[in-house]
Amino acid sequence: MLTSEPFGELAAALAAFNAAAVNPIADQIAKVHSKRTNSDFTYPYAELGGITDAERPELAKHGLSIWQNVVYADGRGWIGTETTIVWGNPGVPAEWVRFDPVWVPIPDEGSPQDIGKAISYSRRYGYLAALGLAARESSDGPPA
Repeated sequence: MLTSEPFGELAAALAAFNAAAVNPIADQIAKVHSKRTNSDFTYPYAELGGITDAERPELAKHGLSIWQNVVYADGRGWIGTETTIVWGNPGVPAEWVRFDPVWVPIPDEGSPQDIGKAISYSRRYGYLAALGLAARESSDGPPA
């Protein structure tokens, strides 16, 4: 993790954000086939677009924005996302914190769809981790 100097305004804005933020709801169902166990299973997750839509208004209230940069580990077959949180107000130098990438292996097939899934997964978990959030299951019953 890297931070700007100074870092105090950003830290205060993140604290205020976290006091008001609500964990996003895992309202999607992933269906997966495990080659290792030769079985199918499902699990709930929160879609990246749903997460960002839910959190952006609260982030903006505190002068925060998030930037994400996709990176590739050449020779390893891994894709990652560096997540940077930026705080700024007019006339004041911006402050930032950059988190190490969340690395995800690219499946052997490496099709564009596989790469897109790996990027989405990395971005989703990098975003949540940077903000100190976790997707939660709905208390209204099973996800749709």
